[in-house]
Amino acid sequence: MSVAPRQTGGRRQALALLGFAAAGLGGWGTAVQALRAATAHPRFVPDDAALQTGDWLFRRTVSLQGIGVGVADPAARFSHVGLIVGHDLRGRTEVVHACPPEHPQQPGVRLCSAAEFVGDGEVRDAAAYRLLTLSTAQRAGMARWARRHIGWDFDAQFSLDAPHALYCTALVRAAMQAVHAQPLPQLTCYATPWGARDVVLPSALLALPEVRRLPHAVRCGDG
Repeated sequence: MSVAPRQTGGRRQALALLGFAAAGLGGWGTAVQALRAATAHPRFVPDDAALQTGDWLFRRTVSLQGIGVGVADPAARFSHVGLIVGHDLRGRTEVVHACPPEHPQQPGVRLCSAAEFVGDGEVRDAAAYRLLTLSTAQRAGMARWARRHIGWDFDAQFSLDAPHALYCTALVRAAMQAVHAQPLPQLTCYATPWGARDVVLPSALLALPEVRRLPHAVRCGDG
């Protein structure tokens, strides 16, 4: 369900435009990486045994994209999310997420380990969450849906109707929609450089009823 478009002030509108423009950049490994911390930063390590299929893994980065999302969604603690789709034969948690590619041959929607997802040097915060209203069958269905979409493009224009393209929160919402999960995260209407868009903000996922943080699923140590 979409909220009605808001008539916002010039400063807020400008920030939203900046945020989405910055988040949409970064294809093929954008060289500009803003505000890297000069001092030591925390290192995040997932607990594979504590994570289950259907959980959500969030992170906040100091990349250009991360900062852009933070501008567009100031209520959000995190700038990126991935869907946990199971474990490999060695017991390592696997995550499907949608992110701007780092080189021309890399797809936007791709699979990585949870350790890779939260262990990047630009990550400054990370945590896992579980939506308690999802059944085991729904969680498994979401994982199957996400795996089928590996290889799709990153949706740099943030359109929920984009063919063969997704962005991170849209991926999670679409997987929920595929298994008839209710309620879905609320959409927010923004004026973007590509026109009006109903977008899924990270804060909308965490605002759902019965979303719970898994406090021991991601450990924080020294950088």
